[in-house]
Amino acid sequence: MKSGFPIELPKSILGKELQPNLEDLKEIPKSYVLVTTTMYPSRDGKRAQDVELRAGLALRSAREARAIGFRLVVVDGGSDPGFLKELKDLDAIVEPENIENFPGAHPMGRSRRQAMSIAGNQTGYKGIIWLEPEKHPFVCVPFTQNPYESPAVRAASRVCDGSAQIVVPRRIDTLASYPLQQQPGELFQNFTIMNAIQHVLREQGAQPGERAPYMDWCIGPRVISNDVLDRFLNYRGTVTGVGASKTIEDRWALLFAPVWDAIVDGVKVAGVPVDYIHPEEQTWLESSSFAYDQKRCTQVEAMNKLVMGWVEEKLRKAA
Repeated sequence: MKSGFPIELPKSILGKELQPNLEDLKEIPKSYVLVTTTMYPSRDGKRAQDVELRAGLALRSAREARAIGFRLVVVDGGSDPGFLKELKDLDAIVEPENIENFPGAHPMGRSRRQAMSIAGNQTGYKGIIWLEPEKHPFVCVPFTQNPYESPAVRAASRVCDGSAQIVVPRRIDTLASYPLQQQPGELFQNFTIMNAIQHVLREQGAQPGERAPYMDWCIGPRVISNDVLDRFLNYRGTVTGVGASKTIEDRWALLFAPVWDAIVDGVKVAGVPVDYIHPEEQTWLESSSFAYDQKRCTQVEAMNKLVMGWVEEKLRKAA
């Protein structure tokens, strides 16, 4: 297995990163809804090896969510019935993908908005925690069901106490537990996004200051207060170009562009360090897979298109 290596980021680029608020952590699973999307299809009753592994990791996320008291909302795009039954048996709210009421440029972004909408409509909750379904160590640290150790709980603590409206968790290990080829790519994207936001703020006549420090944009999970959830639900994967709208990105962009807009608009967005360790079996699978390398290349290309398009649009509006 080819995994990454320890890298220490300079503290000067982290800005006023918020440490988890350790008071009343046990109350957070009662206040925030975990939300994700799944699609683990089978053919002739069998799943491909990588699909089988990922489905197993997703079920582990659901088990751990139930163990520490989280409500879990899942929108599914075509998994086999056995998997869906297991999810429901773990008390997850499972809805089939139905994206007609969620406009956008790509089904992936539209289904994610559907999931966020369902989660945001659960009564009695303060916000949502988005995560990719296989990232069970983000829900609960392996070998413990102590909510105090949960990266999800720790990240949400700073939205819960009002210090932030959106939290982008930061992996303390700087991707050392990820496939080696993934580590430099995601770090590069994180730095590029930081520089892009700072550039836009300067061009708009503002000082970046603490508003646009380094954040771990590529981690995936986000904690979102209900009062800013519409920023995500209203994203369509497009920016308004000169004369007509043009598509930028609506697969992964939902977790990025609305947060960048929020920073520029003065919404409280913060990073919170968490001890997230990537599942070893997933690192093993992806570190030697050409198919996953191709996926990473596609993501890098899409993110480059998104960043450049977003900057162009912001500067056009500022002109």
